[in-house]
Amino acid sequence: MYDAQYTPLEYVSLKKGWGHSTWREAVNIAQEAKVGQLILFHHDPDHNDTFLDSIVSETQKFFSNTVMAWEGMGIDFATGQHTQPRDPSERRSGTRQPMHVPMRVQGVRDDGTPFEEETVLENLSLGGAYFLLENAPAPEGPIEVEFLVSTEMLLGQALRTIRTQLIRTHSVKFHNQTKSGVAVMFR
Repeated sequence: MYDAQYTPLEYVSLKKGWGHSTWREAVNIAQEAKVGQLILFHHDPDHNDTFLDSIVSETQKFFSNTVMAWEGMGIDFATGQHTQPRDPSERRSGTRQPMHVPMRVQGVRDDGTPFEEETVLENLSLGGAYFLLENAPAPEGPIEVEFLVSTEMLLGQALRTIRTQLIRTHSVKFHNQTKSGVAVMFR
């Protein structure tokens, strides 16, 4: 199993030093180690499943026994079989769209202290969102998001808090400040 979050072009041009690797490096290591099967994991949330399929296809040209990991995937090491089939209805086909919507985020820091912060949604997909925070949320801590919209937009309905799951955080330089870039999936 190898971290293949980026394509080689993404890595060289945009993501070098972000702490992740490429499918090409996965192939190099798998060939050198003479492994039987290569499983690519740790996918960029900005890649939809069609894009991931193209990465697997390209990887298989160099290492034929390659699969892409999916959420809930299990492997029986004795038989080498995947124990949980991928649910086709959970394929993500959309990509993130730029948005600038005010929002309130509640979460927990690494030290266990809660935080609440207002920020702006940077981009949105059907499955998740990306935004910048002053606070760095704990990897396993809860994150709740409220979009701050006018009462006219709500059409008489109450504002709802959306529970999310943290996918990744990274440090972002933003107007001479360092903020946490946060990607979440809706639960």
